[in-house]
Amino acid sequence: GTGISILDLVRVLRPPMLSGAAAAAGVFVFQMSPLGESVGEYARLAISGGIMGGIYLFLLLFVFGQSSTYWDLLKILKKTATGGSIESETLAS
Repeated sequence: GTGISILDLVRVLRPPMLSGAAAAAGVFVFQMSPLGESVGEYARLAISGGIMGGIYLFLLLFVFGQSSTYWDLLKILKKTATGGSIESETLAS
């Protein structure tokens, strides 16, 4: 077997799955509302995408406390995009 248990997988996958489910529910509520039914298809698509992205990011970053993880990832990506190198201690933390 591996050193990864089912509990480890559940613990890691829970925040993005719950955020995605809540975002999908938010979009569903919008689309079933009178406002969602009154706008055109392209406007509804754009608004739904904004609602889904906003709810997902808010829940994942602030409610589930993942903001520091993603800020660190953005710093690493910015450093490599500008030609910098990634130190091993950056990846280990």
